[in-house]
Amino acid sequence: GFSVEHLILTRLFRDLAVSRDGKEVAFTAHGEVFAASAKDGGVAVRISNSPAVESQVVWLPNSRSLIYVSTRDEMGNLYQYDFATNAETRLTDSPLDDSSPVVSPDGKSVVFLRNGQGLRVMTLATKKDKLLYKGFLGRPPLARTGTVVWSPDNKWVAFTAYGTKNCR
Repeated sequence: GFSVEHLILTRLFRDLAVSRDGKEVAFTAHGEVFAASAKDGGVAVRISNSPAVESQVVWLPNSRSLIYVSTRDEMGNLYQYDFATNAETRLTDSPLDDSSPVVSPDGKSVVFLRNGQGLRVMTLATKKDKLLYKGFLGRPPLARTGTVVWSPDNKWVAFTAYGTKNCR
């Protein structure tokens, strides 16, 4: 036999994100990631399944993959879910807190915050990341996707940093 989990989700929706093609919507509820049809609504597919809290969902431009933060080891790390393979991949494995992912317009890279004090960029094909900037950048919800943006040509990243006078 098998069991079917049925959740009635009526409130506590967070991190709502619409895919670029406008066909799907992803969100978190009760600390898990879900995806559903943006047009028809109805039944949502549960993407994550862990006792940890998942949050900060973003779509890749191809509308076939999601990146989100999960606190499975008590600190946030980035995970990617691919709808074609129905597989989840862990992108970062840091003892520090990773958060606020922002995907490049071409979908090849993601910038994210590490411990609120370092802006890093990862090439998704290799899962290798490097430091772009070290300084106080804040943490969610203060630092969310509105504080980091990519240029349309994927060559530049603009961000907001905070001076030491604001670090209280």
